[in-house]
Amino acid sequence: MSDGVHMEREELRTWVLEELDQNLRLLTAIEAFRFKSELLPSARLHRITVHHQYLLRLLHRTENPVHSAESAAMVEAMQDVTVQLERDRLHLLDAMPDSGNVAELYYDPAWNHHNIHVQLSFAPDDLLAEQQDMKDRIEHRKLSANVRLRTGLQGLPVAWLKVICHNLGISNAEQYTKPRLIAAIATKLNNPAEAGNIYAGLSDVQRALFATVVDNGGWMPLSEVRDIFGDDYIDGYFWDVHPPQTTLGSLRAMAFVFVGELASIGERGVVIPAELRPLGEGDSLPDNVVVFPGKHVDKKRR
Repeated sequence: MSDGVHMEREELRTWVLEELDQNLRLLTAIEAFRFKSELLPSARLHRITVHHQYLLRLLHRTENPVHSAESAAMVEAMQDVTVQLERDRLHLLDAMPDSGNVAELYYDPAWNHHNIHVQLSFAPDDLLAEQQDMKDRIEHRKLSANVRLRTGLQGLPVAWLKVICHNLGISNAEQYTKPRLIAAIATKLNNPAEAGNIYAGLSDVQRALFATVVDNGGWMPLSEVRDIFGDDYIDGYFWDVHPPQTTLGSLRAMAFVFVGELASIGERGVVIPAELRPLGEGDSLPDNVVVFPGKHVDKKRR
């Protein structure tokens, strides 16, 4: 790793640590008043906890070498989460049942918030293990190397399906049941013109990943995809709060690829739904598909 990349990673690590420290300061301020749990604004506190978990995932990755594409995704992720955190911290403070006492303590420059009890209660190992277990259960489900779109969607949680709907431009999906979410996604992607236009709007690296897997027969070992296009570790479980930012994760969040245990190789693999594979095969886009401005599509790999 070059000095420039190393410095960039260290700067990112410092940024993550600063945001984690602000989260701990807020959580410690809340802890100091010993509120009854039923009085706390649970939904807003949950968002702060999810942000905390996500920051810990980013911190963990900064401690290890990363692919250049993943490094860029991490910087973009931090820009997004920092904006969310500033908003959600303010909303949480406003919702506290305390006449502003927590906010007063939180903003007091003389207050030392390094409370070992709170820091231990948000220990990285515990939080990361909990969220990773939820993600692992999905990634270790059994998948056929020729999985159909609806079958692959069945194994995803509702929150992920709603994010996929959003990314595909499917409106009014927030209140849909799981069967209706799956039906809406399948209808969208089984329409050649609709799927073609979405594919044409992908970035060069997203299309490169898709085409590489298609060229391999529609599936590849997850380890090989990560070696070429970077890890998707930072894309945690709570897609509704932090949508995937990595190349692989962003394609998963459009149902263009699935990840699961492939019996044929005895390990996790990346699989493209059978219905979508023609998108990566030669001149397969419908004539009415318009390539988005700035999105290069090679004539041999449209």
